Amino acid sequence: MAIVTGSDPNSIIGVGINWGTMTNHQLSADKIEVMVAIPNFMLLDISQDPSYTDYWVDANITTYAYPGGVDIKYVAVGNEPFLKAYNATYFQITLPALKNVQNALTRAGFGNLIDFYIAISTKS
Repeated sequence: MAIVTGSDPNSIIGVGINWGTMTNHQLSADKIEVMVAIPNFMLLDISQDPSYTDYWVDANITTYAYPGGVDIKYVAVGNEPFLKAYNATYFQITLPALKNVQNALTRAGFGNLIDFYIAISTKS
């Protein structure tokens, strides 16, 4: 459904289209395995605050990974956090972040269902 009002085409600022819910769940019930990533800028909070990690898992995993929902198989903790370009910024916080993610996934009931990884580049 598209609604356009007004008689002067130059006065139309935007057009709204209602797709309903058919585009809100693109990956639900598909046979596509999904990896969700935690960006590097979130690693400090994830590493220091288990309650924040629980919140992240609830918002990004539990909300979508239910029977008939998105088939989330993996969580990437950081995006190549050990690259030389980061000047060791993430060295001390990546492992604690990984442990907090593991614990949060277990508390949420995904401990045996979702694997977690740290993406590592072979480039310097």
